[in-house]
Amino acid sequence: MRLVYDNRADSATIAASTTSGSLVASNLSNNAPELVWRATNKQPTITLTWAAAQPVEAVAIAWTNLTAAATITFRVFTETADVTPAKSATITAGSAGVGCVYSTFFLPGTAGKKVEIYISDTTNGANVQVGRVVAGPALRPARGVRPGAGLSVSDRSSVSRSESGTLRVEQAGTYRTLSVQFDMMDPAEANAYLTLMRGGAGRVVFATVFPDPLHPHHHSHGLLGRPVSGYEQTLVDLGMSSGTLTFEEIVSS
Repeated sequence: MRLVYDNRADSATIAASTTSGSLVASNLSNNAPELVWRATNKQPTITLTWAAAQPVEAVAIAWTNLTAAATITFRVFTETADVTPAKSATITAGSAGVGCVYSTFFLPGTAGKKVEIYISDTTNGANVQVGRVVAGPALRPARGVRPGAGLSVSDRSSVSRSESGTLRVEQAGTYRTLSVQFDMMDPAEANAYLTLMRGGAGRVVFATVFPDPLHPHHHSHGLLGRPVSGYEQTLVDLGMSSGTLTFEEIVSS
């Protein structure tokens, strides 16, 4: 399990190798899925820079039009002028859909002043577009999550029957809700979850139960969402706590 709730991309200067019209790179720090950045080709690069080094234990892009065959390379540089990355990882998208989040996780303590995200999607019938970029520290539950993480899909469509008896559907999209339970959290970890939840539903969180992009449930159990409902911690033993977090997907597919 990984949680990213302190998105340092929001304080970065964001640039892109190409831009299509008004769909500029600064849109990548906006939480509106319909406000995207679009490239003029199928192999663009997104660059994030900071004046001071930032923790970069996780990097992700979301709300894209990528195909399952796309590859994404994430690079972290110690200094903005560096040409050789301190850390680098390449993943294959593996799945397609506006709700997919494509990510990688680096070792705890990884930091840098520059991040590059190189996307290659040469079989895509359209130019690459991305709606959100995420970069920052990753909260890693020391004992993982309790077996039985809950995933539900809600359908906002309305169903009715006409006077003749025909079943009619007015489609309105679906969204996922992810619920995870934690056991035996030490005080530092328990306080981190409290900090997360104090941000309320206004806080955007990247949550993934299976951070390995090769895991068969990586995309189904990972989403960019907001914490919903309340959060309750229970003291279990010797200062250890248990609790439950629930996240609702922002985008509707």
